[in-house]
Amino acid sequence: MCKGWILAPMVAGALLSFPATSQESPARLLAPRIAHGNRATFNDPTGDARASADIATVTVLSDDRGFMTFQMMFVPRLAQETTTVVYLDSDRNPATGDRALFGADYAAVVWDVSASSSSYSLRRWNGRRFKEFFQSKPPLDVSLSGRVLRVLFDTSYLGRTSGGNFVVTTRGKSSRILDKAPDAGKAPWSFDLVKVNAVELSAVAFETTPRRPSAGQLVAALKFKASSPVDLMGRVDVPSCKASLDGKPLAPRRSSLRQERGSADVTARCAWRIPHGTSGKLFRGSVTVTYGGRPLTRSFSLRITR
Repeated sequence: MCKGWILAPMVAGALLSFPATSQESPARLLAPRIAHGNRATFNDPTGDARASADIATVTVLSDDRGFMTFQMMFVPRLAQETTTVVYLDSDRNPATGDRALFGADYAAVVWDVSASSSSYSLRRWNGRRFKEFFQSKPPLDVSLSGRVLRVLFDTSYLGRTSGGNFVVTTRGKSSRILDKAPDAGKAPWSFDLVKVNAVELSAVAFETTPRRPSAGQLVAALKFKASSPVDLMGRVDVPSCKASLDGKPLAPRRSSLRQERGSADVTARCAWRIPHGTSGKLFRGSVTVTYGGRPLTRSFSLRITR
């Protein structure tokens, strides 16, 4: 996955590169501070669409933690019934995406937007249509402030990409395109992603409690850390806890992430309830945490003592 990329947009064939800067870690997944200077603005002619769906400018921003923002400014405030779509060709290969849309592989779709709420979807081209594909935490953060619509997402959802092309459209209730930026007949706007050091997770410790399990609660704890200073609590999914007892699946009672104050280590815990009458049976389990699409897993097996 492409965690740890910064944006270097291309405008009119010229490469605009921006330096990576050292940043404070984001407080939560969907509210990072954008790295200073990693941006480019693309202008679209106004007056060519209904006022409330008329795109004036598109600003693209990204940071060294793998977040990208598309910031669309409209002529007046965006109408709530208008749907905005950002189409992305993540590999610049028309054959791998929607040929009718310059080979777009992904579509970030936003509709029913107001200052207090919105509906959104991240979709991937499957050869016939764009289909929603994410399965964990929401991949988008959408906000509307005045005339500016912001769509932020984690670029790890784009797979292994070094950049690509994009187009922004607005549609009305009839799904007819009202505005397209850049205009129809013009080449899509383009950007390059410049790779910086990727962040990897490593295990610090792993233990189960109790060591000789019996009927009752069994807890597995995986302590891990990142290779670079980042806010893991804002970027790591709740642990995936899988287990079987005597070959039959056993659902976890709970899972959690905890970071000790003043420590860079984070502990993932999974807890299961061992039923009575299972003495001598084999318990197999695993704890998995995921950062940037890269999993860190520790598996174990224990014999129930009584």
